[in-house]
Amino acid sequence: MPRCSRLARAMPGAFRGTAGEKAIDRPDCGTGTSARIAQLAARGELRPDDDVVHEFVIRSLYHDRVEALAEVAGRPGIIPSIGGWARITGFNTIFIDACDHYAHGCVVA
Repeated sequence: MPRCSRLARAMPGAFRGTAGEKAIDRPDCGTGTSARIAQLAARGELRPDDDVVHEFVIRSLYHDRVEALAEVAGRPGIIPSIGGWARITGFNTIFIDACDHYAHGCVVA
C-alpha cells in the first residue's frame, strides 16, 4: 500500500502562495508542487509511487506523486504528476513583437 502524507499539516505555512501584498493564492501551483516533491525525493523522504496529499487552509487538496526518477542535464530529477480541482477563470492572449530582441526571453548569468 502506498504511503500517504498530509504535508501541509505537518509543515504549516509551507504551501501558501501569495499574490501581491494582501492576497493568498490557491495552494501550490504545479511548478511549486513539483519543486517540493522533487526536494522530498532528493532527500529520500519520497519514493516513486508514494502518494502525497497537500491540504490547504480552505481544505482544497492536491494529490501529488513522483511517477519516476529521471536524469535532467546530467542531474537527478523526477517526473511528477499532480491532480486537483480547478476552474477556468480567464483566457490570455500573448502577442510577440517580431522586432523585440527579448521576445523569447533571456538568460542572466
